[in-house]
Amino acid sequence: MRAIERSWSERSTAETLEGDWARALATTEEATRIAFARSTRSAATNVGVGYFNAGLKAQEQWISLRGLNAPSRTEVSGPDGAPLLFALADHPAEHLDPREEARRLRQMAADREAAADEADAATETLP
Repeated sequence: MRAIERSWSERSTAETLEGDWARALATTEEATRIAFARSTRSAATNVGVGYFNAGLKAQEQWISLRGLNAPSRTEVSGPDGAPLLFALADHPAEHLDPREEARRLRQMAADREAAADEADAATETLP
């Protein structure tokens, strides 16, 4: 199957592909026109519904041939098409002297211990 497809693509030129596409488009347009016309003529019967469905399928094929159902491409970029860069700001604490960092941590520990002592004292006074 692949060999046959390869031989077809090797023998196909841009002109023949364009002609095949135009022929398929014209056939689809004609099928749509005929199906909707017969659907209108047979509107009072179930046959009209069948023709209407055939017309809708032909319309879907026409849309597909024209490429109208292709997903749109959305590209997100920075100013003037440059790539987006996310630079995370560093925290000021990352630039502290080790002694200053140790002082900060001791102060945080003291604050936590004081809060825990207050919570213990509050629970001891409860009856």
